Amino acid sequence: MKHMRKRLSQACRLCGWLSAILVAPAQLGAADLNYIETSRPELLNPVDGSRNVIGIRSLELMYRGLISQDEFGEWIPDLALTLPSLDEERGELVFRLREGLKWPDEENITAADVVHSYYIYRDRRSRYGNAHLLAVFDSVYAEDETTIRFHLAQAHPHALARAGYPVMPKHLVGDDTYLPPTNQFNSQPLGAGPYILAYAEDNLLSFETNPWYHKSRPIIETVDLVVSPDENTQHQLLMAGGYVHLDPVVRPQDLPALSASAEHDVRPYSSQTWYGFAYNTKRGILRFREVRQAFSHAYNQAGALDSYFANQGDLVSGPYTKASFCYNREVPHYKFDVVRAIRMLDEASILDRNSDGIREYEGEDVRLVMVLSKSMSQANRDVCADFAQQLSKSLRIDVQLDYVDQRVWQERIFIDRDFDITFMSWKFDEASNIYSLFSKTQTDPGENNVCQFENDEVETQLETFRTTTDDAERTASGQRLHQLLFDESPYTFLWTVEHSSAYLRSHLKRIRIQPFYFFSYIDEWELE
Repeated sequence: MKHMRKRLSQACRLCGWLSAILVAPAQLGAADLNYIETSRPELLNPVDGSRNVIGIRSLELMYRGLISQDEFGEWIPDLALTLPSLDEERGELVFRLREGLKWPDEENITAADVVHSYYIYRDRRSRYGNAHLLAVFDSVYAEDETTIRFHLAQAHPHALARAGYPVMPKHLVGDDTYLPPTNQFNSQPLGAGPYILAYAEDNLLSFETNPWYHKSRPIIETVDLVVSPDENTQHQLLMAGGYVHLDPVVRPQDLPALSASAEHDVRPYSSQTWYGFAYNTKRGILRFREVRQAFSHAYNQAGALDSYFANQGDLVSGPYTKASFCYNREVPHYKFDVVRAIRMLDEASILDRNSDGIREYEGEDVRLVMVLSKSMSQANRDVCADFAQQLSKSLRIDVQLDYVDQRVWQERIFIDRDFDITFMSWKFDEASNIYSLFSKTQTDPGENNVCQFENDEVETQLETFRTTTDDAERTASGQRLHQLLFDESPYTFLWTVEHSSAYLRSHLKRIRIQPFYFFSYIDEWELE
């Protein structure tokens, strides 16, 4: 099998994916399920791989935690034998592992693995994006080989959910709680999920069933992640109906053809994700709230949603999706009003004094750099180009697009803060928590507050939201945050987009997609 996939990879590099299908279809049926992505996950550990949705999808194949969610969003045991008991006297959640759990290399899965994984996520050097969620616990320790005690820093209604992180094998990642990019585990990962990574090249990751998976063995024996950066080719590969069986995220312009196809099934699902332009609030004119508000007024958000996503989504006015209990429906999204945007910049004395077509600030032309990842979708590229053009044309603000590799983008945005504007998305956990996005405690390199935003009232509300155990107070605090962040505009909040997957009817059946994580139920999927 590996020899055949080697030939496949060589053929694809020489001819391109589409021509490879047309020329040599006999080589291309290596896996039970071939799904397609625009880029390859760079690091396959749960710390780094969780930074974008492509990485998250591959992690779902390989890793599991103590608990997971069922189709109704209820928490159920996974590696844990049962849901935990609460030791009220000691303020601890107590988990016990199932009997006979093993890693794919046949080493036992123990409480030490669960504990060590927790401290890897919490290590500040790891720069794990959701480390703040684990702060609900102040310590985790193994009582014995199968018992784990999570000591609560404070009572919290979502404490159970925070214990569901993916578990990694301590004997492979090493004793250090920092997992650097050079760690061998990144290229040879092992998890407790239904699949293991069997083979990897630049344009192909191949997964095979984990022989020690603790649930029923998946019907789908092999899964291949096929990388095709060109989205037009992606669509053609899926429509051809031979090699590619599934596209997790179909472009809106491709939906009519796929919906009309008798050979394909289109399955919409909620991504629980909003998108927006993030501003570095410590740089130049972006320090001023009025400027950020003017930029929001200058962009035709409704027109862009219609043009680039066939209106398959909802405009949002703040950092929550409309499904969230925190979404404040009394806050409208920014009205498209170029005249008002121009007036706001004029009143801020950001003017084109020398009539060269570019406004100045402190005697210098205003030139902003929008740093973007090359791996972003074409629709999102179009949105960014449209935004830059509207600011340049309507407001006389020069905006240059700088496309860089995904890893460079992460360094410049999350580590160096070397940008003026970037395009960001935020995928919610079940608690709708935005603490790490806007708290002044989260501005250090590697943290999620890439805007370096600071506001005292926002900080107060974030802390209330994070610590209160009263549902009504949390809702009120979330909706107040929605209003405050709309006013402050560290982001131009754009929209949520309804995603759709498409797959071959003749190949797959019983497809279920979890609202937060695409492949959560893949061990139940069936071949036709």
